[in-house]
Amino acid sequence: MREITAKEFTQLIDAETSFIVHFWAEWNQYDSDQRIILEKIKIKFQDIPIFQMNVDIQENFDICKRHNVQGPPTIVFYRLGNLVRREVGLIKEQAIDEMLRVGTIV
Repeated sequence: MREITAKEFTQLIDAETSFIVHFWAEWNQYDSDQRIILEKIKIKFQDIPIFQMNVDIQENFDICKRHNVQGPPTIVFYRLGNLVRREVGLIKEQAIDEMLRVGTIV
């Protein structure tokens, strides 16, 4: 997964694209597990861009505040530039897989 900046995140929304972002922090024990799960999802759903943003980087604080990211791990799902789902905490691979397969997100 590629790390994106606050500017890139805003550009993705403005471009009205569909994507997933994993907000993470190095100190959070669940983020490494979530990253592994999302890497597996990325292989299954190659057409869905998946990115990550570090919540501890100063330049990302405003984005986190604006998009109600209160702590990691948080995963946000955007469809055509609109937030369609936010999940807080570790999300199992099967749950994400099911959400993507039924088309309720992205």
